[in-house]
Amino acid sequence: MEFNIEIKKKSELKEEDIFSNKYCIFNKKLLKIIGFWPYQSTWVKRAMRIFIIVSICSIMVPQVIKAYQEWYVEIVNLAIIIECVSSIIVYAAILARLAMLVVQESKMRYIYEEITRDWEEINDSGERAVLQRFCNIGRKLSIFYFVYCHLTVFILTWTSALGPMIINKILNTTYKKSLCIYVEYFVDEDKNFYYIFSHVYICAVVATFLFTTFDSTFVLIVQHTIGLLKVLKYQLNQLYKIFDWSKCSRKDDMIIHNNVKSCIKIHVKALEFIQFIDSTYDTYHCFLYSLVLSGLSIFTIDIILNKDDFFILLRLVPCLAAVIVYIFYFNWPGQKIIEINDEIFTTIYLTNWYSFPLRTQKLMKFMFLRSADHIFIKASIFEMSFKTCSIIMKTALSYITVFISLL
Repeated sequence: MEFNIEIKKKSELKEEDIFSNKYCIFNKKLLKIIGFWPYQSTWVKRAMRIFIIVSICSIMVPQVIKAYQEWYVEIVNLAIIIECVSSIIVYAAILARLAMLVVQESKMRYIYEEITRDWEEINDSGERAVLQRFCNIGRKLSIFYFVYCHLTVFILTWTSALGPMIINKILNTTYKKSLCIYVEYFVDEDKNFYYIFSHVYICAVVATFLFTTFDSTFVLIVQHTIGLLKVLKYQLNQLYKIFDWSKCSRKDDMIIHNNVKSCIKIHVKALEFIQFIDSTYDTYHCFLYSLVLSGLSIFTIDIILNKDDFFILLRLVPCLAAVIVYIFYFNWPGQKIIEINDEIFTTIYLTNWYSFPLRTQKLMKFMFLRSADHIFIKASIFEMSFKTCSIIMKTALSYITVFISLL
């Protein structure tokens, strides 16, 4: 019931004001393009989602057919099956994210509106500067991730097609141009190469646009939360700098008490926001971690199987690099949440809180105890951090070692 009331309250904001500052506008435009901005008309959202699902399925089905056919040939090419499965894993992750955003649309709407309200409520110039700094980091990360992923897809798709043609002209060889993935369209691939290539490239761009939009928006949301916690740290430092505790009057005691109450409010707000992010993304992120672990293992095994084929390595190595960058990028904001929580614990201790008036000390103790807890963004059984990042890498390598021993 409380959740519904909060949603109604937040919906009083004007749509043009929501997520519209210079730090969020890039992600807002991306969400609008793919039809996942909650305030768009129902028909626009439905049309875009149908187009996306048809695009993903139109490229996934030919790969499923190719893997099925390869499985039943007399001499099975394991590398082809592995590549098809790895691509299907990517499509499964995208479709899962689509389903999550459709189901959780009201929660996403709340998150966007809550971020907008935070910008309206924080008026102090110093606090706004802190929030702007960390939201600007989120904006830069979004742009970097978007450009990097699209550049990787461009290199991956065009290298397979143009690489052999360029080498043939330079070295006078007869290498055959190929697609970046294995597919079966039941037509002659050589005669219809450019039609098939166009379809593969368009679908790859659509898929890349989707997951870069989803992931960069998540990172921006978490980065905003980090900004709130940094604002809290700034407020605590100001308490320590402004007041000379040995000369505080009764009036100063009241000011200190009110400032501490303000700190507690923003601390509670940030922690509740982290919990809300958890409840929104939890199931999907758990599923995604499982897919990432599988994908990393499969990509590396595929490289081992094709270590003697230069052109296949030319497209597999960038894929593996992209997966590793993705793991780091995805866990980076979670690691920052853990670090800033530790910083707040230290900052509270250094404010000489034990010199505050007694009633203020009691408030500080609650905040002290809360910041002593291990705060993190969870994905079901996983903790989003560099520790989890290293565990995924080690686990994938152990699977690879087992596979090599079986060859």
